[in-house]
Amino acid sequence: MKKVIINTVPHCGTHLVGSVLNLVGFKHASRFDWRSFKNKKISINWRTSEKDTLLNTKLDKNAFYVSVASPQKVSSSSVEPTLDNVREKRYILSHVPFSVQFESILMEKNFKGISMIRDPRDMCLSMLNHIEFRPNHFAYNSLFVKKSNRLERIKSITKGFEIRHNGLKRPFGDLERMLNFILPWKDSKNFILLRFEDLVGPSGGGSLQKQKKSILSILNHLDIENIDVSKVADSVFGNSSTFRKGMINRWKSELNDQEKSVFKEYNKLFLSLDYEAIDD
Repeated sequence: MKKVIINTVPHCGTHLVGSVLNLVGFKHASRFDWRSFKNKKISINWRTSEKDTLLNTKLDKNAFYVSVASPQKVSSSSVEPTLDNVREKRYILSHVPFSVQFESILMEKNFKGISMIRDPRDMCLSMLNHIEFRPNHFAYNSLFVKKSNRLERIKSITKGFEIRHNGLKRPFGDLERMLNFILPWKDSKNFILLRFEDLVGPSGGGSLQKQKKSILSILNHLDIENIDVSKVADSVFGNSSTFRKGMINRWKSELNDQEKSVFKEYNKLFLSLDYEAIDD
C-alpha cells in the first residue's frame, strides 16, 4: 500500500477522508516529540511555514507555498524530513497549494494524494465556528476581537485580510484563492479530487449511493482490494476523533439574507464547481 497525503482547503472534509482511511487499514502518521514526550500526529500546515519563517530558513530554488488559508513560502528542505517520517500504510493531513515542486517531491517519495472540496459557504461557516472557540488561533483576534458581527467576519474570510502573528505579517482567507490553490491537484497524476457532499453520506444529509462511489474511488486510487464498501459507509461518519458531525447545505438555514448576499459575486465559481448559485 502507498503512503497517503490528504490535502485540502481547511474545513472541507480532511478528517472525513481520514476516517475512511482508518477503516481500510491506514493510520495517521505520528512521530515522538521530545518536548512533550508524546507522539504527535504529522501534518503540513500554517505552523510549518511559520516555523520556517521564524528560524529565518534560507529559501532554496525548490521553495513552494504551504498553507492554503494563509500561504507562506517554505524551503523544500524543511518539508522533506516530515514526509520522510511517514511509513507505508500511514497518512498525513495537509493544506498545501498546488506546485510542481511539491508534486515532484510527493511522487519521488511514493505518496498518493486525495484532495477534497466543499460548498464554499459551508466551508466558511465551519472555519468561523472552529476559530470562535480557539482564542489561541492566529486569526482569532482579527475575526472575533476586531470584528463585532458574523457578517463582517464572513466578508473578511471571503475577501481575505492580513494578520500579524508572532511579529510576522501573513495573509488569511480569500475564498477564490483558497479554492484555486487546491483545484489544480485534480490534474496531478497521483491525486484524486472528491466532494465533501458526496463522501459524507446520509448521516450528513447526502446520498448513500454517492458515498459508496466516493469510497470506491479512494480504494481504487490506492489499489486496495477485498474491502466491503457498505461496511465502510456504515461506519465512516463519526469514526474520527475530530470528525463527528458535518451536514451539507448548512448555509441555507444558518445564513441570513444579508450574509448570503456576500456570496453572490461568487455565483460563477459555485456553478463551475456544480454548486447552486445564490438567488437574486
